[in-house]
Amino acid sequence: MRKTFVCIVCPVGCPVTVDMAGGEIGAISGLLCKKGEDFVRQEAISPVRLLFTTIPIDGAKDIDVLPVRSGGPLPKHMLSEAMDEMAKIKVRAPVKIGDIIVRDFMGHGVNIISSRTVKSRGVD
Repeated sequence: MRKTFVCIVCPVGCPVTVDMAGGEIGAISGLLCKKGEDFVRQEAISPVRLLFTTIPIDGAKDIDVLPVRSGGPLPKHMLSEAMDEMAKIKVRAPVKIGDIIVRDFMGHGVNIISSRTVKSRGVD
């Protein structure tokens, strides 16, 4: 089996080809530097992504949604399900940047974290 993708570790954006044999990496070609080797190996075997989105916030001054992010990577194949779960979450102001909104999101040991400080209505 052959997998192709673009390495995103540095600005060059090398087109990479990974030959897989029995779930193992056989050969990697296309990398112009060693910086992306760990990324390529992770991407070929078990790709992960950080999750960035917004969730509704009640009682906030000036905004209706709160930007949030995952505190670590989640398996790429779970992102659709993760977004479905995120749609069920709602928070109440005030919230500070870095506050944990959800601990151990979906049982993966990754927290969902506020990316912005939001004051409550009526608080200057």
